[in-house]
Order: sequence, then structure tokens, then C-alpha cells
Amino acid sequence: MNTRASIAAILAMALLLVSCKQPSPTLPVEPPKAQETTYTGALKRFGRLTREFRVGTLRVQTTQVQDETGSSQASGAEIPFDITKMIMSAINSIGGSIVFIPYDPIYIKNQAALNMTTLEGKVKPDVVLNGGITEFDRALESGSSGLDFGGQFGAGKNSPGVDFGKQDRDSVSSITIDLNVTDVETMVMVPRVQAVNTMRVFKAASDLDIGFSIFGATFGYKSSVKKIQGRHAAVRVLVDLSVLETLGKYLNLPYWKCVDQGAKPDPVVMENVREQFALADQQGRVRMIQNLLYVYGYRSLRSTGTLDAETGAAIQAVSAAYGFPAASLDEDFYENLFLNAPVLGEKSRVAGSGAVAAQATAGPALVSRAPAQSTQPGVPLSVQIKTDKAVYKQGEKIRITLSGNKDFYGKIVYVTADGQTVQLLPNGHRSLDFFKGGRSYTVPEDSDGFSLDVAPPYGAERIVLYASESRLPAVKTRSLGETGMLSVEGGAQALKGLSRGIKISEAKPAAPPVPTEAREAAPPMKPQQAPGASAEVVEQSVLITTKAK
Repeated sequence: MNTRASIAAILAMALLLVSCKQPSPTLPVEPPKAQETTYTGALKRFGRLTREFRVGTLRVQTTQVQDETGSSQASGAEIPFDITKMIMSAINSIGGSIVFIPYDPIYIKNQAALNMTTLEGKVKPDVVLNGGITEFDRALESGSSGLDFGGQFGAGKNSPGVDFGKQDRDSVSSITIDLNVTDVETMVMVPRVQAVNTMRVFKAASDLDIGFSIFGATFGYKSSVKKIQGRHAAVRVLVDLSVLETLGKYLNLPYWKCVDQGAKPDPVVMENVREQFALADQQGRVRMIQNLLYVYGYRSLRSTGTLDAETGAAIQAVSAAYGFPAASLDEDFYENLFLNAPVLGEKSRVAGSGAVAAQATAGPALVSRAPAQSTQPGVPLSVQIKTDKAVYKQGEKIRITLSGNKDFYGKIVYVTADGQTVQLLPNGHRSLDFFKGGRSYTVPEDSDGFSLDVAPPYGAERIVLYASESRLPAVKTRSLGETGMLSVEGGAQALKGLSRGIKISEAKPAAPPVPTEAREAAPPMKPQQAPGASAEVVEQSVLITTKAK
């Protein structure tokens, strides 16, 4: 009996000594690393996609985006209150044709007060992203399970015994983010261009207890583990996905390929693509097809709007290589052409096209952006043209901004100090002459192959915009060499004919239908422009002064 008591005393003392030891847990040491989500790579690929489709520069801004549920404060910041910075980082990580414009009026005002900056030269955004965290439902599902076991072996009060217990608990919460796109010029939300995404986050805990008793002494082991999927990390994943989705819808690009080449197409994008093709006139449809054929590798094919032999041969080669019919160049054909476009490093199956789509260079945009409800039947066309400042010095670059309340065709003409008349747009670098209503355009854009640099002679100069709801007649011009600019023969007198109205003749059926000029789809004939009617030409101008340094 004394022996048993001695053993028990020794065990008790050992346990006591162990318990008195100062605990010294070992913590892992990890170097800092870049924060990446499931969609970080997809955002970068989307930037690449905008280049491959030759999208014009899109300037994006965001308002303050916050938790609209109030849960961030009620739950002790379990979810973030303000996610604006996350959205800014997501947009800025895209690159390509996407440019982020910060919104910080207080900073700009303070800088101006210190004479460190002015509003001149500041870039205006095209669209604004707005939204918020709209749902945070905690413990949507919860449950627990456990196992208990205990027993004594032998008879008597000193017989050994064991106790075992295990308890598991789990719960599921849900977070939802809404993002919408607003057109800055009209301050109208772009219909159906939005993202509403939900993510479920899990929480689990497990407890384990084991106890032993020997000769009246009891000792055991206890473990408790809790794992929670990060709410803040989940919000960042939702932000990345939502930014990708909203901008992809706005630009009508196959953004889902940035996530997975085999992903299901977005029905909103596909509906817009089909509708734009259906509404385009015959020439516009052919342009749309020619622009997509560029992605397939036909780099020498020009976007003329004419279904020539080269275009026809390219259509037949692509349809044969990808296995879709080309007997009728209708919406179904264009949808197949759009969906099968080889992008993001995918090689074209067309032999001899000379293409790896990823090698596309900047040029006129291929895609039309989502409509912003700009058509206003019965309202006269009104246009604006302005420059980033009124006085320019030698070597400075001129940036022109133009917009209209309705879709229009336009020519931009520059009257120099010595009376020379130069057609700035369309020119040898940029053939675009169609502009969507309610949008602001910059000439030149960052992706254009030219710039407007101030050079002699100096003095009072004028930039004129001629605009009409139907295509403007051509004027006789001659090339000014590698600049791509065109000198108008006959000067200002030759341009007076533009203001005498334009006759619209009924379109004659040509070859099978086919989709749009890269940047914007040419619109169908409007109801108020019946065949034979006269379309008014609107003239607006802005005066500038140029001088030597």
C-alpha cells in the first residue's frame, strides 16, 4: 500500500513541477507576401484583353463604397466599413486600356490653395463605380455534434478510469456586394451593367477532452481549435470579381475567359453584342466582322465596311477552322465569331493568318460600350467641344474633349494662326467619325498614334467640330505626311458645304449582314431621318491662343 502511495506522490509532484514551468510557445515566422485572391490574375488578364480587342482608353472613378447594412459597427468590425480602397486597388491593377481617376476633391483643393496645381489638364472620368456591402447574414446555418465516453476498469476506489469527449460546431454566414456603373456625362446608371455577388464564409470549432485516473490521481489532455474564414478577405474576393464583371459588361468583352477559357458566357454581354450587330447598318456590320477578324490574326485586313474578296476569304477560312456556318452573316454568325475569338495567348486555328492574338497592338477599338440611354427622339442635336486650357506654349500638347446629347457623326478641323485648315479627325491614324451620345471623347486618346504639339506659327487659332446625325460628306484633302493629318483643299470655304444639310438616301441591300466599327457601332437609320430627309449639321468651335515659350 505504501508503494502505491509513493508512486502516486511522485506522479503528483512531477505534474506540479511541469505546471510551474513558464510556458514558451513557438510562433512561426513568415515573410510578407503580396495579397492575392482568386481573381487577381483574372484582373490582369482583363487588362490584356482590352488591348487585344483594341479598346479605347476608359477612365474609371469610384465613389465612396461602404457597408450599407450597419453590421461592421454592430459586430465590432467583423466586416470592413469602407471598401473604397479595395475597389481602387482592383481597378488600378487591371492596366491595359483601363485608367483609374482618384476622387479626392479636398486634396486637389488644398493643393490649389498652395499653388501646387490647377484644374487645367486634369482628366475627366468616363464612368463611376458605386455600390456597397448590401447583405451580411450571420449564422445562416449552424450545427454541432459530439461524442462522450467514460468508464472505470476494475473494482475499488483506486481502479483506473478514462473519460473521453469530443465536440464539433460550425456555422455559415453570407456577404453580398452590389456594384453599378454610372455614365459621368449623363449621370445615368448604365442599364444591366451591374454585379451582385454573394460569398458564403464558414466558421468551425472543435473541442477534445481526454482524462485518465490512476490510483486516485487524475490527469488528462484538452485541446480546442477554432477556424474562421476571413470576412475581410472574402470581401476583397467579392470586390475583385465584381469589378471584373461590371467593367467586362460595360465594354462588352468576353471577360469570363479571364477567369476560365471554358467558362459560361455572360448573357448580358451576348445580348448586347447580338443587338449591336442587329441594329448596325450593312457597312457597320461588315466593319464589325473585319475588326474581329483582326483578333483572329488578319492584321492586314482594313476596317473599310466593304465585303471585298479578302474579307470573304477570311470569313470562309475562320468558319471552316472553327466549325460554324458562314452561309448567312447574321447575328448567329457574329456571335460564333465573337465567342471563338482567340485571346489571352490562344493561337488562331486559321493557317496563314499570321496571328497569335496576344500580340495585338493598340489601334481603333473593336467593341461598342454598353448604351447609356442616350437616344432622344425629337430633341435637336447639341454638341460641345473644348480644350484642356485656353493658352498653349511651344511644345505643349493640346487635348480636345467633345460630346453630344445624341449619337452623331463628326469632323474636327483646326484653323491655324496663318489660316491653314487641317482636318484633325478622321485622320490617317484614327478613322473614327461616329460618337455615342452622352459620352465624352478625348482627341487624341492615349492609344492613338499621334499627338497635337504646339509649333509655329503662333497666335489666335480655332478648333471646329462639325456634327450631324447622318454621315458627313467627304471634303477634298491632301496628306501632310507621316503626321497622319489632312490639309483641307480650299480651306474654310470648302467646309461651308457641310452646313447646307445632307440628303439621306435609302440603303441598298448588299452582301449578307455583318458587326461594328471598333470603338462604337454605327447606328441604324433613325425614324426621324426618313429617306430623302435633310439632316442638320451643327457647328461648334473653341478659340485658343498659342505662343512661344
